[in-house]
Amino acid sequence: MKIKCPGCLATLSADDEQYKQKALLQCPECLYVFLATNGQAEPEAAAAAEGEATLLTSDFVPEGDAREFQWNVEGASVTIIEGDRQGIHRRLTEDKLVIGRKGADLEIEDKAVSRRHAEIRRESGAWWIKDLGSTNGTFLNNEKISETELHHLDEIRVGATRILFATASAPADSEERPDDSGLDRTKVDDSSKQSEYRLPADRGLFLEFMTPPKKGRSVKVEQGRVVIGRSEEADIKLDDQGVSRKHAMIEIYSRDQFYLTDLASQNGTWLNGMRVRNTRLLHGDLIRIGSTVLKLVVQDLPA
Repeated sequence: MKIKCPGCLATLSADDEQYKQKALLQCPECLYVFLATNGQAEPEAAAAAEGEATLLTSDFVPEGDAREFQWNVEGASVTIIEGDRQGIHRRLTEDKLVIGRKGADLEIEDKAVSRRHAEIRRESGAWWIKDLGSTNGTFLNNEKISETELHHLDEIRVGATRILFATASAPADSEERPDDSGLDRTKVDDSSKQSEYRLPADRGLFLEFMTPPKKGRSVKVEQGRVVIGRSEEADIKLDDQGVSRKHAMIEIYSRDQFYLTDLASQNGTWLNGMRVRNTRLLHGDLIRIGSTVLKLVVQDLPA
């Protein structure tokens, strides 16, 4: 199936066997995150596909590791799929999340959104959404609600902002890993992780430049903590005016455990089209800092 990216209008191919009614996709050209639904396909006579859309999550329940479909995040999460903060993704690590303007847990700069507009809460193992007496109402799947239970891939609308609710099962991963239950993609907890781990000689971690002027070059990451930024003090220096002096940090915890943290940068750190503050990295992830895009490459090296 062919589909157009709303961000750059590129024609993309998408595997419609991986979802029934809708799926959250990412454009490989511009990294735009968008929701695709059945009936959205381009005519077969359309131009040849310029790339394959990446499936972030869908109403298809995958077998195996949920990280292949849900941004390596287990449990419930919300993603802003339309509005000024499009692409913001947040794990629901607490039992309650208030959506609203300044001061809310999930802040939305939208004049049609009330200060305390709606509340998402966990109760008896289920997630619910409740309108908090907002001026313009809260909508779920295009219907105005006062309070109702949430299900996987439900669409919440407050003002002009659309939010996708998703749930994922814990991945089958027996490897011991750091406790990240208190971390999410919208908070920085720099003190919670102190990594001094160095990769063994048979394991390589590289950052490959995907954009000019260094396109095609790569940097090997060996030490436990690497700072990326514009400053001379940065471990990886980027000559990019959109990059803060100390912009982001990559930390290594084991041969398969890598984390990315935004260091309160001015323009943000983006992972696969979504703005993040703290998240685990996987092979093939695309990191955008300023106008620079870096691809994470993990390789087994000869002993």
